[in-house]
Amino acid sequence: MPFEIILAPGAVESLRRLSAHIRAEVRDALDVHLRHEPTKVSKSRIKRLRGLSQPQFRSRIGDIRVF
Repeated sequence: MPFEIILAPGAVESLRRLSAHIRAEVRDALDVHLRHEPTKVSKSRIKRLRGLSQPQFRSRIGDIRVF
């Protein structure tokens, strides 16, 4: 069963500021990596950030970093 992805209002605004090409790349990557296996961590793409009280993750999509 696929997960639902809900973006924070600030994330939506940041996404709108990107060029259409990069925005599409980010949306596709979020869909591929978060819709089906959101807790899967990989060395190159998704990392858990250390030193935070609540678990947070960073995903690298080209030159863009998504937190």
